[in-house]
Amino acid sequence: MENIKNKELMNGLVEQLFPHRKDYPVNSMTPTVISGPEGNRLAMLVVGDDLVEEYLWAHEGIPEISGTIYLEDNKYKIGKDLIISFVVACDAGMLHFETNVLGDEQKAQQMVLDILSKPTEVGIFVVDQDREIVELLKAHLYPEKYMDVLTYFGIEV
Repeated sequence: MENIKNKELMNGLVEQLFPHRKDYPVNSMTPTVISGPEGNRLAMLVVGDDLVEEYLWAHEGIPEISGTIYLEDNKYKIGKDLIISFVVACDAGMLHFETNVLGDEQKAQQMVLDILSKPTEVGIFVVDQDREIVELLKAHLYPEKYMDVLTYFGIEV
C-alpha cells in the first residue's frame, strides 16, 4: 500500500468530515455527504481492527475494490434499507465493508442516491482503533450496476 504522505493533514480531514468518529464501533463503515464546488460527493469512514490494517499494509500496490448497492427489508417495516457494500481484494485476503442507510431515513437515502445516480468515486477513509488514518481508498460506483435500486426509488438515469 501507498503510505499516507501527510498523516496530520489526513487525520484533520477525517476529524472534519466525521466529527463523531470516536463513537463509531470498530469494524464499522459510516457514510457522509460532502458538499463542494463540483456538487455533492460521498465519503465513507471505516474503523478497522488490527486485521484490516494488517491486510492493507501487506498489499503491494492498489487493491481491487468492488462496490455494490442493494435493498433489504427494514426491520420496522418502514421502507427499505439501503445497503452500500465494498469488497477489497488484498494479497492477504478479502476485506468486506458495509453500511446501512435505514428505510426510515428517506431524506438521507435520497441524498446518497442522488450522488450515486451518476458514475462516482467514493473516498473510503480507513482508520485504526485509535481513529488514526491508515489508508485512503477510492472506489468507483456505476449506476447501471444497481438500476433496480434506483428504479425502486423512482430515480431515472
